[in-house]
Amino acid sequence: MILEKLFKLKANGTTVRTEIIAGITSFMTIAYILAVNPQLLSLAEVPGAESLGIPREGGFLDKDGKLPRISGALYADSIATSIGAVMGTSTTTTFVESKQ
Repeated sequence: MILEKLFKLKANGTTVRTEIIAGITSFMTIAYILAVNPQLLSLAEVPGAESLGIPREGGFLDKDGKLPRISGALYADSIATSIGAVMGTSTTTTFVESKQ
């Protein structure tokens, strides 16, 4: 098979079937992380977990002290991290500073 020769699968002790299953597993893991991680982080009740330093000082928080539409920022951050990891670069990181 052409894939076996191209990637030297036999020499590396693997098969096309094993590599396809590994690829599907990796894809499903990334899809799960992209779907669940932002939701967990947005529900966290940890002070500063929602990037509240600048929004608090700027008056952008709602009456309950929460940052509206934070889920979008968390989705973007998790997508950027996943894409960076897939491309083989070090993962991107969001740094949060506060006056606490």
